[in-house]
Amino acid sequence: MTTTATQPAPTGSSLIRAHAKAQILEQLRIPVAVISSVIFPALALLFFVIPQQVIVQDPVASLTAVAQLGLFGVMSSFLFNYGIGVAEERANPWSSYVRTLPAGPLPSTLARALTAMMFALLSLIPVLILGALLTAAPEAFTSGDLPWWRIRWRAWKSACRSARPAAP
Repeated sequence: MTTTATQPAPTGSSLIRAHAKAQILEQLRIPVAVISSVIFPALALLFFVIPQQVIVQDPVASLTAVAQLGLFGVMSSFLFNYGIGVAEERANPWSSYVRTLPAGPLPSTLARALTAMMFALLSLIPVLILGALLTAAPEAFTSGDLPWWRIRWRAWKSACRSARPAAP
């Protein structure tokens, strides 16, 4: 007499984790996607922004350049994960089989989003480190060169004062 043990159904988080692991490994197998989304923004900062002393010495201009290249890294990582990844997945016979399984589209979609966010974070780290070390971008927050920063803070303080109940 043989008994077969039934395994419990996988949970949603374990499915998302499995899909994320597979998609991360798939992305790492495509070096151009990793290089373009992680290294190109930092290289662009080094080769096009750092040599220009006018931008590097101005806190607001350097902060703007660092923010623009950070956005470039985030956009390229999402482009390679969503745009190209979904297009390649549609042509893959294995993906057609996975879509027939009863897990539904949510685990693979969330895993793709988590993978894109991970690569976006990886693209931001070198840009932020280089921007903090080689430009005057951090001074923009302390020098008072960002008037919108002060205006919003003043508006926040005045809104908090007006929201307080009147004293009896």
